[in-house]
Amino acid sequence: MRLLSTPRIIFAVMSCTLSNFVYAQLEPTLTLRLDDFSLSTFQKGLVLCIYPLIYIPGTILTPMMPSKISKRFTLLFSCFLMGFFLLFVGPSQILGFDDNL
Repeated sequence: MRLLSTPRIIFAVMSCTLSNFVYAQLEPTLTLRLDDFSLSTFQKGLVLCIYPLIYIPGTILTPMMPSKISKRFTLLFSCFLMGFFLLFVGPSQILGFDDNL
């Protein structure tokens, strides 16, 4: 119980949950959704490879960040950005997106 009251552990759990939410949300349903737009298998593969193509350079560039930027700021900033950009996933009725590509 003491572990769950540690802010560092809570933040790490929230960071992992938020980053894994993207894969858990899109992976099972995105391909079925792309069928509605008559995309080829190759085009579906291109859509699904966006996340790994961003992840790979990110993991290489993150250790090269200047030591003046704290890791806490980097994690908080990335969590806020990811939370904001998750609003744009799919045709969002909240933001008034059309239901087409």
